[in-house]
Parts: sequence; structure tokens; C-alpha cells
Amino acid sequence: MRLRPRPQGVGWVRPEQVLSLARKYGEFLPVDIVVHSVAGTQLVSRDWPPTAVSRSSDGGEPGIVAPLYGGLGAGPQFDAIPVSLSGTTGVIYISDIDKGTRRVRPNRVYVHRMLVSDTDHSVLPEWAFFAWAAIDSTGLSPTASPETLVEDLAWERTRDGLGDAIVEWLRRLADQEPERLQRFVNAHLVALKEVADAAPGLGTVIIPELVMDTTAGPMRVEDIVAASPTVAYTDSVDAFRRISALAPGGRLIVNAGYIHDVRILESLPSLYPGVTLSYADPTSEAAAMASPMIAEAGDAVAFETRASSVLSAERAVAQVKVFPDPGLPAAFLPGNAGGSSGRRVAPPPSSSTGGTP
Repeated sequence: MRLRPRPQGVGWVRPEQVLSLARKYGEFLPVDIVVHSVAGTQLVSRDWPPTAVSRSSDGGEPGIVAPLYGGLGAGPQFDAIPVSLSGTTGVIYISDIDKGTRRVRPNRVYVHRMLVSDTDHSVLPEWAFFAWAAIDSTGLSPTASPETLVEDLAWERTRDGLGDAIVEWLRRLADQEPERLQRFVNAHLVALKEVADAAPGLGTVIIPELVMDTTAGPMRVEDIVAASPTVAYTDSVDAFRRISALAPGGRLIVNAGYIHDVRILESLPSLYPGVTLSYADPTSEAAAMASPMIAEAGDAVAFETRASSVLSAERAVAQVKVFPDPGLPAAFLPGNAGGSSGRRVAPPPSSSTGGTP
């Protein structure tokens, strides 16, 4: 077959244009495609799947460099997952996590080795925001436009299979390269909290690695559960700050005041049999502080009596407790909806004991 362009279409047969289009749409077709021009002869055809995955290093951690597609490079990637499903082969790339951007790359979808779309956002599950794929399928069907796919049973099975491959990659990282998994989780921490329970098996890998604020500093969920089978938490950042100021005797309390944190904690009993949750608030934590030693008990009772007498008009009662942190001058605990306006917890003006009451 010979094609002759109309005068207005001459630009489409420029050698560089023909070479670019042949490369983009036909480089993986199972026939040899050759472009002849005055500059010489160039073979377009390449084998599928591309031998993608070469590791390179700039002196830091080795990364993955994706191959050229359509003559254009995809650049460094965090990792690559070869996939072979029923009727579908290719590579899933885990986007580079060091660039500071979280741009979602579109997928490249080939059907019978012909490019159907290089702007696809449908063949990977929505929760896999950190990945993109280059796949060839004999089962997927293009729509009439031919740049999108028919969302039929074959499409659903392909999408589920690619999602399973990503979950399996995460499991493999957890078993073999836990430090790389932690780097990946830290780079996408908030977004992963949102999608942690979006796919079967995803939460069992991701949730243990999520980092949350605690009264002992930032900790992985796995370490929080290991510290105590009863996970105490508060769902308010302000309440957590007040509890932290009280420093309640080394008690581990989780700050679940950020988005998705409570939902993550509520999933723990199903992931860790025997783990329970306990809600903590500043008032209960203050009430749980230790009473003065027996040697100071008489002075404490006398002080409580005098103070309660003074505060009786306000319907308030004074209690003396030992502050774990003697440097804390006072803590204000807001009241509840029942009408209490709050209370100020503070040590008495003078104290000669080791712990500040």
C-alpha cells in the first residue's frame, strides 16, 4: 500500500514525524517496522516486554530507570514490578519519591502490542496513586474512540490483578527490605492513611508501618501495639498537648487528632487479636496522677480542706496530686457540656518534696 499526502498534509510525512508516530504506536508490534528516509534506514520494532528495569545510582540509594517508550524516557523510578497475568504482561512502576511532587503519571496501555492510550488512568486501582503501568493485553477492548478501554469483566480482572501485584510488592518489601518500605511509607504518609483499608491485604502491610505521634515521640503503629495491648489515644491535638504537658507517669498515649488517625486505630483490633483501644482525656489523666507520699498526706489533706472551702461557692473541690514533671506550673482542663467551665490544675505555692504536688 502506498499513501500520497494531500498538499495540506505534507507535514505528516516528514521523516521525523513518521518516525515519531511509528515509534509511539507500533514499536512493540510483532512485525518489523522500518522507516526509510534520505537520512538512512531505522528499525522501529522492539521486543515486549521492554527490558525496563535497570538500576542506577547517583551516589545515594540505587533507583530504577524506566526504559524509553515511544522514544521518550520516563526517568528515575522508586521501583518496578514485572507482571504476568492471564492475557496481560508488562511492568508496574512505583514513582520516584524523592522529587517532592506527587504527580500521578498516566498508564500506557497496549492491545495486541498496538498502543491504545498513553493517558490512561483506569487500569490501576484508585488507591495506587503512587504507581503507573505499561501493559499489553489480549483481553482488553478499546472503545469506539479507541483511546479508552471498555470497562468490562476483563478490565475488572486486569485492574484487580495489577492491584494484587502491588500489594504483593509491598509484602516483599516488608519481608526483605523494611528500610525501603519505611522510606516509601514516610514519603506518602497522609495519603496512605487514607487508602490503607481500600484493598484486601493492603492494611496488613501499610498500617503497621504508619508513624503516629505519641507521648513517647513519633512511633510506628507496630511499635505502639508491641508496647501495650491496650492502646490509649485521644482524638484531639489540643487535648494531646495538654496530656503531654501533664506527662502522666510514662503512660503511652497516641495522638489521633489528625485526619484518618482514629480510623487507623479502630482497625487495630482486627489486625492484632487481643489489642483494645482506650480513650484518654486530660481530665481523667490528671485524676489518675499519684497522690502525695504518706509523709506529706496530712499537709495535702489540710490544703485540700482549706482550698475546697474557699472554692465551695464555685461548686469546686480541690485535690492534691504529684506532678511527674516538677517544671510544669499549671494546666487548664476545659469543662464538659454539663456546664463546668473548666479547672486549673496547679501545684500549691510552696513545696519541699521531691515530686511537685
